[in-house]
Amino acid sequence: MNSLLPTSRAWPAVTDYIVNTLYPAVYDGSQAQNYTNIITRTAALVSELVFTCNTYYFDRAYNNQTYSYFFTVPPALHGQDIPYTYYNGPSSSVLSTTVALALQEYITSFAETGNPNEEG
Repeated sequence: MNSLLPTSRAWPAVTDYIVNTLYPAVYDGSQAQNYTNIITRTAALVSELVFTCNTYYFDRAYNNQTYSYFFTVPPALHGQDIPYTYYNGPSSSVLSTTVALALQEYITSFAETGNPNEEG
């Protein structure tokens, strides 16, 4: 935790809360992030610290006039959306053609109109 967020050293009680309450070393899948080992626990913490928190603050900075997507095709690790973004036919990296085509439609709509939710 201190390596990922060096300023956390200044608030040991906060660090303790994060690693023991928010992300406890309980590996039975019962946690909100469903982690079952130290790797998936760390992945949950890092993804929320680096991506979720930063996205939230960017959204707030722009008065929620932003768009984002939440890629959850298992195992849903950072960067695994790339084959879906550039999908152009069957691939062992793409588990769902439907998801790949939908993602491409949203991205294309955003590029064309500034709104990912436009018709078509």
